[in-house]
Amino acid sequence: MGATNRPDLLEQSLLRPGRLDKLIYVGPYTGLREKTSVLQALCRSYKLRPEVNLEDVAKALPVRCTGADLMQVVSTARSAAVRGIVEKLNNGLVKESELNSDSVIIGVSELWDGVESFRPSVTEEELAYYESLQSQM
Repeated sequence: MGATNRPDLLEQSLLRPGRLDKLIYVGPYTGLREKTSVLQALCRSYKLRPEVNLEDVAKALPVRCTGADLMQVVSTARSAAVRGIVEKLNNGLVKESELNSDSVIIGVSELWDGVESFRPSVTEEELAYYESLQSQM
């Protein structure tokens, strides 16, 4: 199994029977349910505040999002949560000895930071190109 964002550059010998037999196009996520599911999977290893509704986050994002786009939102939210802890630590509101891996909790405001800073990883032109490649598979 392999993955590439440039299938047009694959060496043809890799596509012989018994090697990489099938090419599968995985396009951007366009449905609310899809984006919500991916956000849930990406957030699974993080602690979220109870009021977080990932469906609301998915609704606020553009129609087309890649997995990298959704990861960018979650990473930005995680970084914002870490910055919040560091700020509390610097202001003496929390002691370093009180901190552990569960101290970083992603809330609604952190996720909105991720949504507001969202920049698509793939341009419309690139998407059109990838979709044209898909029709050739």
